[in-house]
Amino acid sequence: MKDKKTILGKYMNEPYPPLEKNTKNNTPKLVTELPEYTAFEEFKGRKSARFRIVDANGKSYGCSYAHLLDWVFSSPTLLTITTATRIFTFKGKRLERIEQLLMEDKIKELFVYDNGRFKPPSGNKPFIEELTITEQA
Repeated sequence: MKDKKTILGKYMNEPYPPLEKNTKNNTPKLVTELPEYTAFEEFKGRKSARFRIVDANGKSYGCSYAHLLDWVFSSPTLLTITTATRIFTFKGKRLERIEQLLMEDKIKELFVYDNGRFKPPSGNKPFIEELTITEQA
């Protein structure tokens, strides 16, 4: 209580109310829309010297077309790519276009579908569901 008659009373303020926790969290959250899934990115223009494969966890494998030994395509769901160091086995749907672009050295990137990073694909686009990697000895 203020007592204006005493020396200290002149300088004392009302006590602050106790701090309360804000139980309502009204801060807006940033909602980002996931990009639409594409199984590959095509190298436009000239041929590419390298391509990359990105698995469902985001781990990237760089490959050189010079080290691409061969591939086996079992239409339309299985594609196996053999390089000098690894064998990549892709399981999915409608993988014909990927094989065509491999023939022309025009694959820039291949992506395995991850529902946490991409929207499900729409239409009749290529779709890579699973990737198995075997290291060459």
